[in-house]
Amino acid sequence: MNLPTIHSSSRSRAFPKRRLLRAWLVSAAALICVLGASASAARDVSSYVRVAASPDGIGVQYMGREIARVMGYEGAHWLERDTRTAEERPELLLRALELKPGMRVADIGAGTGYYSWRMAERVGKSGSVLAVDVQPQMIALLDR
Repeated sequence: MNLPTIHSSSRSRAFPKRRLLRAWLVSAAALICVLGASASAARDVSSYVRVAASPDGIGVQYMGREIARVMGYEGAHWLERDTRTAEERPELLLRALELKPGMRVADIGAGTGYYSWRMAERVGKSGSVLAVDVQPQMIALLDR
């Protein structure tokens, strides 16, 4: 398979400021688009419902789904579970991103690289994927 290099980074590693700034700006623009698209939903506080907390949740549902706790690197095995493809249908997201060979993309909060590797397949050898996570342990798993 002809894949690009996946560049990985965490806060503890030195990273060229220009690239980091560019990745941050792209991420911020994407977040603004997402927030803008869901602004009416965000203003509707009735979309949030308190429930009994599940072992993995915080006890608040948004649009019928419980909000998960923040996940540490200790739970990384869950990111690579066999059932994830059937549960999340990553192909739908990847198709919506319309990635093309040669593109440069960022996976912010990359974790173990579940999506980074799939994006790399689409951007090909002429493209690149910047995988960023604040937990160096996650980046170590991705690098392996």
